[in-house]
Amino acid sequence: IDSRYGWSLGRLCDQLLILKGLLYIGIQTLFLAPNCFPWGNHSKASPPQVREPKRLAEEPALEFLAVCCFFQVLLGRRYIIENCAYSDIFTCSPLRYLRRIPYYKALLDQCACGGEINGQPVRKRSEFQSSHQIQHLHAMCPGGHKHLTLRGGGLPAASARYPEEECNRILSECVNPAIVPEGGRLMPPKMTFSREQPLEDILYELREIA
Repeated sequence: IDSRYGWSLGRLCDQLLILKGLLYIGIQTLFLAPNCFPWGNHSKASPPQVREPKRLAEEPALEFLAVCCFFQVLLGRRYIIENCAYSDIFTCSPLRYLRRIPYYKALLDQCACGGEINGQPVRKRSEFQSSHQIQHLHAMCPGGHKHLTLRGGGLPAASARYPEEECNRILSECVNPAIVPEGGRLMPPKMTFSREQPLEDILYELREIA
């Protein structure tokens, strides 16, 4: 779902379309990379009266994403969330509720995956959180080089683009068989529901499982 093409995760009609995809079609791995700007280090340093309205505007979308991730867990599937490392999004947004159940983390530096801008290595550390053990997304800076300072000139936005190797690592994480978390599945695998089953009935069933 690419918000550049008009999607809004906080809009009910879009949420319904996404839910139907998750429940009727079935998505083995749900990968999320929500907007990090209101939650990153720069935002942390800003005054509360500047920071909080921006975070509040993101909450409807993040509440929905948290629900989608819970559904993935209940159905024995997997979710992966990417954001800037040490972002408040994991602890201060609605996504914080995902840390009340088992989760796994990994840190990845772009320079460890060939990340460069204008020929200069870019560190840009990302944090990944998943419902299952992470196998391919642990990649820290090997050292031996200087990092480009990401200030001004569109550099922060340019660094938001994943290097090709990072994309390949994410893809490998998504398609490889998930290692079942401790305790096993929360329910027998049921990849899809019948399209004849009303969405309200499915949501009720998931509530009973929870």
